[in-house]
Amino acid sequence: LIQILVEAGQPGLWEKNANMRRLWVSAVVWGMCLWGGGERSARAAAVSEHLPSILLDSSNDEPGLFPSCIALRGGNPNEVPEPDALSSLFAEADGDKEEPHARFISFNLEGRLLHLQSPRRHSLWGHLLWNSAKCMVEYLVEHAEDIRGKQIVELGAGIGLPSVVASMKGAKRVVITDYPDEDLLMTIKSNVERLDLKNMEVVGHKWGSNTQQLRDLSCGRGFDLIIISDAIFNHYAHNALLRSCSELLCDSPESRILVSFSHHRPRLYKEDLNFFEVHLLRS
Repeated sequence: LIQILVEAGQPGLWEKNANMRRLWVSAVVWGMCLWGGGERSARAAAVSEHLPSILLDSSNDEPGLFPSCIALRGGNPNEVPEPDALSSLFAEADGDKEEPHARFISFNLEGRLLHLQSPRRHSLWGHLLWNSAKCMVEYLVEHAEDIRGKQIVELGAGIGLPSVVASMKGAKRVVITDYPDEDLLMTIKSNVERLDLKNMEVVGHKWGSNTQQLRDLSCGRGFDLIIISDAIFNHYAHNALLRSCSELLCDSPESRILVSFSHHRPRLYKEDLNFFEVHLLRS
């Protein structure tokens, strides 16, 4: 980290060497992850999710190096922001100013640009679009025939991108759930209404709690497919999450639980994978 920062300070190197600029950005972000605590560290970790695309998108060696960070800023989704998306890394955690407009995350689905509103900030990270959710979307697009005509529920949906894609790919009914927080649920509902998706319901659900309301939305038979994206890093909630899964999945050999995840804390990868061990024991 120190070597990169020192070399970047050499006369003329910063202006001429795009690779050094990209390395410097990477070093700063990871330095914030190591040094910062609390929300500052969380913001650095969130931006680090975008680092691979930031580095790759900077191939033209021009000053605007951060096209991939458009999702990190608030404002009108039709306006391209200035390339200062990393500036929030250095803001103090307390007393942050409110953004003047709604915050949008953009996602390109087979040529159609989806603009999904997101909470400005949420204690359960529901305002972020994680890479594992993007991987889930890719899987759903590639296996659209497996979701066509099916009843689907997503647990811990955040902004609900996988559910939106499942709806667009022909699911019979899609129920989006997340923690019963009013702001979070209202944001998800606004996305459903904006995209005019008629086969979707938005319901608050705390993992492990009563699932009767959700089962009623499946006509009492349970769901053919349960989607979980980037939720198993909450190790303490594994049992509660699996309890909801076991009550919501329909009794059919064709029913499935799709789980996508990444190791947010690599040193705890065994605890992440314990989710599947617990599932096998419960089964």
